[in-house]
Amino acid sequence: MPIDTKGGNAPEAPASPIGYLVSQYPAVNHTFILWEIRALRRLGWNIHVVSIRKPDRPPEKLSPEEAEEQRVTFAILGKGAISTIAAQMRVLLSQPSAYLGSLWGAWRLAGGGWRAKWSHTLYFLEAVVVAGYFRRHGVVHFHTHFASTVALLAA
Repeated sequence: MPIDTKGGNAPEAPASPIGYLVSQYPAVNHTFILWEIRALRRLGWNIHVVSIRKPDRPPEKLSPEEAEEQRVTFAILGKGAISTIAAQMRVLLSQPSAYLGSLWGAWRLAGGGWRAKWSHTLYFLEAVVVAGYFRRHGVVHFHTHFASTVALLAA
């Protein structure tokens, strides 16, 4: 059913915030995601967006809507190694068996090759940051576009 942003059959906003995990946001080829998120926000939904990468263009090239979204989006890459290491250490020290078990799961998901294991290790590191961000913001349900491996590991 299409979302009616003018009233009528609009879904009621959930009590807790909803997360969106996107590979790159905003991005010119992801405008449908932009309009989806903005429509939900107009309906009063509390949306927290995490993007793996920063926008695909410099800030001055973004539309006003994209610039607004960019300001409220948490982009993982570009936060720096110290931030990522700190996130890893928080989880490793507070939940060592969950951390190591999830890392092992990421490697099993990767299959046999070392290149795939390396890629999945990076996905795992990103997933730890995503999960921490969502947890801090009270997100218990999230939706993903083009970041399914990170989403699987974060969940």
